Amino acid sequence: MVPHTVSRKLFLTFFIAMSVLVSVFGAVSYRIAESKIVNKVKENALQAAEQTIKRFDLRFAAYEQMNFRPTDDQEMQLDLVVSSRRSAEALPYDSLQASTRLKNALYAMRMTDPFILSYTLYPYDLKTTDDWYEAIVEGNGANVWLETKERGFISPQYVNVFGVGRVLKDNEKNKPLRILIMELDGRLIEDEMKALQTSDRNTLYMINTDGQIVHLAGESNYGIGRRLPWWEMAPLPANEKATAVQMKVGRESFLIVTCISPKTGWILVNQIPLKQLSREAADIWVMTAVMIVISVILSVLIGMTIARRVGKPLAELSRLMQRGEQGDMNVRAEMRSRDEIGQVANSFNKMIGQLREALLLTARTAHLEAQVEMEAIQRKHAETLSQSVIILNKITRIEDIVRMSLSGIGTMAGCISAGVFAYEHGTQLLQETIGTVSDGSYDRWKDMQKNEQRWAVEEVPSGERCYSVAAGSLHVGVLFRFTCGPNDLPNESVLEALFTYASQAAATIENVRRYEEMERLATTDGLTGIWNRRHLMKLTELAFEQARINHSPVSILLFDIDRFKRINDEYGHSAGDEVLKHVSRIVSKRLRPGSIFGRYGGEEFMIVMPGSILDLAGVTAEALRKAVESSTVQLEDTELRFTASFGAAESDPGEPFAAVVNRADSALYQAKSEGRNRVIVHPNRPSIGGDRHEH
Repeated sequence: MVPHTVSRKLFLTFFIAMSVLVSVFGAVSYRIAESKIVNKVKENALQAAEQTIKRFDLRFAAYEQMNFRPTDDQEMQLDLVVSSRRSAEALPYDSLQASTRLKNALYAMRMTDPFILSYTLYPYDLKTTDDWYEAIVEGNGANVWLETKERGFISPQYVNVFGVGRVLKDNEKNKPLRILIMELDGRLIEDEMKALQTSDRNTLYMINTDGQIVHLAGESNYGIGRRLPWWEMAPLPANEKATAVQMKVGRESFLIVTCISPKTGWILVNQIPLKQLSREAADIWVMTAVMIVISVILSVLIGMTIARRVGKPLAELSRLMQRGEQGDMNVRAEMRSRDEIGQVANSFNKMIGQLREALLLTARTAHLEAQVEMEAIQRKHAETLSQSVIILNKITRIEDIVRMSLSGIGTMAGCISAGVFAYEHGTQLLQETIGTVSDGSYDRWKDMQKNEQRWAVEEVPSGERCYSVAAGSLHVGVLFRFTCGPNDLPNESVLEALFTYASQAAATIENVRRYEEMERLATTDGLTGIWNRRHLMKLTELAFEQARINHSPVSILLFDIDRFKRINDEYGHSAGDEVLKHVSRIVSKRLRPGSIFGRYGGEEFMIVMPGSILDLAGVTAEALRKAVESSTVQLEDTELRFTASFGAAESDPGEPFAAVVNRADSALYQAKSEGRNRVIVHPNRPSIGGDRHEH
């Protein structure tokens, strides 16, 4: 008995000692190499961060200098003072002219840099609770840098915007006049930060002194405005501009490189996973693995000697156990030795006898348990189907219907992979898959419908089975495709439930389509495809309400086709319809994003331009006038040319949109009176363009 125990201990002791020795040697070597690599990367990352901060500060200094121009430039300072006077102190015309010159100057400065999204003057005494406004006021004339917002400070259509603002004062009286704010595109920071990325896994942040994220580049679990959870453990020391520390965040270790911007006070953070720095030291682990293999071989050679004495009886005992595992309950071990192997043999004989008795009892209860389990599964599928159908009836987006259907397949069928395919009028409308799903073509769905097959099954080369469930109507069809393993095949009740689910999904998609078509017919002009008058007025009212909140201007263009009645009389109403559609296409292609375009009535159209001043609206109208003038409509036997007249007006603060429309209509009437094919802005400005064709 002793020799068997001692031999096993000798074998294990030799094997463990060799493995531990080689592993410790490899780990120490790996740590030394890793430390050298981390120190080198730390040095390079600090240098790169400092250079990036210098580039940021140079760029930020230029924006700050631009903000000083309205008070440093004498003409702009004078315009600022005049436009800020109260009505009793200055003539309205002088104030309007000064305001216009200031707007044009700021617009010209904005156009010099693509990262400047807006450049806006605000009243100094504006009653608002916005944090950015209060911060600029507290700056008392100094430039104040505003942290990134996911939606702009004054322009909600922009995404990830930061800015800089200051109070503009009267240089002689040192009296605050206006608030100047410059909105900047966050891609300015992101593009510079991306240059520091060494892999897909390191993340770069720009944070404030409280650890809140101002901007970020790379993948991160934290968004803009969130506080970095590890910042409290290792904030940047007050007396150091740049640091580099190793820190464990969650389950992963990182090299944290920080550098502060003297200009904004923001801190650039480069969070580098130590795993990516350790790849160069991986060869040491490879060598360690080779040494471990060698030690295993040596240990096996020693073990072969021991196996000759204990291996044969163990092999016999293993063979008997396999027979017992295969169901032979009459097998018995005939070993008489008193060592550990003999004890195991006696225990095996007792275990086989007990298993034989237990199997008889198990066989009696197995059938009953299977029936109970099947009934429970059927109840679960029925409940799942009922809940899923209720949810489907509440969904109004086709994409959500398809995703919900895919989730229902996984719940009811327990499949390996699945796909949902939706068809409309013979073409594929949408699909959503999990895993690899083959052949979700319309022809398969059509063949199953033709043969009145609710479901079909086919074997795939991997030994699994692929199921198809088809449902729908002549207009909308739904096909479920899913693959199950050989031990998880669905029964007929599951397939019946899936067919019901597919039928409900197809009916829901068809209802959504009908609703979308009804909504389209209710909001668009049937001839031109642009907004009809009712919906146009609704959108215009919303645009004016938003402008009132944002204190921003709205410009309106009204235009119609010159001598349109003559076109109808000479060429017929079908030619007039072609002209209307042609003009709608020309204008739609040339409008800036955010503009609202619709048919105002007959041959008259209206364009609403939120955030646009009158001068910009006039330039846009002139470009559209030239585009219409230079275009032609090809009829069967002639090439038809025509022109259009435009009237433009800009909203005053708080002015209702109906009044602005009336002023634009007056400008249009003036354009018609002065000879057509021209642009007139309101208040009266010199007309743009001239009547070049008589139609």
